[in-house]
Amino acid sequence: MALSRLTVLEAALAIADHHGVQALSMRRLAADLGVTPMALYNHVAGREDLLDGVADLVAGEIAHPSARWGWRRRLVTVLGDTRAVCLRHPSALPLLQGARAMTPALLAPVEIGLEALENAGLRPAAARAGWAALVSLTFGHVAYQLAGHMQGPASGRGGLDPAAFPRIAAMQTAPAFDWDRAFGRALHALVDGLVPRAGHAPGRS
Repeated sequence: MALSRLTVLEAALAIADHHGVQALSMRRLAADLGVTPMALYNHVAGREDLLDGVADLVAGEIAHPSARWGWRRRLVTVLGDTRAVCLRHPSALPLLQGARAMTPALLAPVEIGLEALENAGLRPAAARAGWAALVSLTFGHVAYQLAGHMQGPASGRGGLDPAAFPRIAAMQTAPAFDWDRAFGRALHALVDGLVPRAGHAPGRS
């Protein structure tokens, strides 16, 4: 196989997807590609560059909403797609959260979000604070979902006393938690709180 930075990063992402980021090493990657570890250094500077590259590759899957759409639709779309990409690549979540690389793929969702919030009428400082809150909601929601919460108490040490925790006990027989609906409601509620009269703004549709 002819190596390129893209083929190296795609192979690294496949390892992360199937085995977790902790399993991703230069030696393991080289073995999967059928090359020596030193051959990888023609395409990545080291493991840190490799992880940043994987984050960039994953961020490249986030769709860019049309510039013709209203500010709210653009904002909700880019955050919703960020969530979808994180759920598609669960091991990449910490890489996206910790990425410091200044690549177009990593920067574009932020720029889109900030522009949308400024178009909604927020000053730049308020838009930055708003984006921080919105992206924190998105990443936190994904992490909570991936951890298996809201599905009833997990087995482990001790036992659940239904009399003391009736609502938690009820989760065991409740319908499956609708994470998509919960995220949508939380996202719209937060946008409404961040942007004055957002619920009545033209971009509400």
